[in-house]
Amino acid sequence: MDHSAGRTAGRLGAAVAACIALLSAVGCSTDADTGVHVAAGAPDARASASTAAKAKGGNNDGTGKASEARPAPSMPEPAELAQARANISDGQTVGVGMPISVTFSRPVLAAERKAVESWLRVQTSSGTTGAWSWVKDQNRLDGQRVDFRPGTTYWKPGTKVTLRLGSRGVRHFTIGRSLVATVDASTHEMTIRSGGSTQHVPVTTGQPGLDTWKGTMVVMDKQSKVLMDSHTVGLGDKYHGDYFWAVHLTTSGTYVHQNPRANTEAGHRNVTHGCVGLATDGTAKRFYHQVRVGDVVIITGSDKATVAAGNGYGDWNAGPRKWAVTFTDRSHHQRLLLFAMEASDLPTLGKDGIFGAIALAPADGKQVYDAIKPGARVEIKGQQAASTASDSACIDRQPITRDR
Repeated sequence: MDHSAGRTAGRLGAAVAACIALLSAVGCSTDADTGVHVAAGAPDARASASTAAKAKGGNNDGTGKASEARPAPSMPEPAELAQARANISDGQTVGVGMPISVTFSRPVLAAERKAVESWLRVQTSSGTTGAWSWVKDQNRLDGQRVDFRPGTTYWKPGTKVTLRLGSRGVRHFTIGRSLVATVDASTHEMTIRSGGSTQHVPVTTGQPGLDTWKGTMVVMDKQSKVLMDSHTVGLGDKYHGDYFWAVHLTTSGTYVHQNPRANTEAGHRNVTHGCVGLATDGTAKRFYHQVRVGDVVIITGSDKATVAAGNGYGDWNAGPRKWAVTFTDRSHHQRLLLFAMEASDLPTLGKDGIFGAIALAPADGKQVYDAIKPGARVEIKGQQAASTASDSACIDRQPITRDR
């Protein structure tokens, strides 16, 4: 059962008019290696665990060469790292989709996040590189969670990973064999691919009105028995009881689990309250023992929105934004201001969590991107504008790719 009462839709401020005053830049420099413009005095854009150094005598292209640990950052170690917690245990083996998720006891201010990232270091045996991204966790405040995931595809099986939480902690873990399960809600079938083999399993997913989240999810944990109560998600007396062989996918309560109704409905109709139901003939038990934490489960064919990055480990759903301009608001939070809207983005309007950002046509997005320089003051006027004060500054401008 999906323990969510729905997701608050973000509103794109595409209708507002942007009045951008191009003032003098505040001392910006260009990183010769990346072309990314950063404000002078800001942390080095390269000082992130996402840019693993080349191994001695090798490279970092994922061809088996180890990534070399970077020197310690020049900036002081942030105090927030003293209470940092990682989601992966030392010595654990996880699936290929598992992001590294670091959480903090209190929110990390936007101005301090680059420093935190620079002290979170990832070293891999395969040379895998990736990126840190601050994620709004469903049960935490903004700034309390930062995740690392490979840049373009899942982890390479067999990779040995070392995570250093500043100078205060270290985790060593291994990426296991690859398993990706794809559930098609429209055909009522789950396809499991692992180790070169493919299995097809009949399923039943969320009924109309209680549809299953779609998108790429990662197994958070699993339990042989879970008590589920519909009162906790505002569904009255719909269900209350123990459900077996439960594989946990989202914080809001999406599971793949045994469901007696799947004995007759799997492969034919969607009848659950949001979970993926498997038959009691051993199907659910086999899947439970087959998967591990970090394995990938993809839901397609559902009418529900794509699961948010912070609803479990939805990191793989964070799509690229092209010709993006970010700014700092009065609270010193970094936010997306402008980006180019592709045709493929249209179905995500109001659903992808880009709160208040201004979407432009691709050609216009490139033109505005070229015109705005870091340090420019930004004033937004119009009916939807929350404030007319021009106290925000453009601090970064870069074409965003799937690698960054």
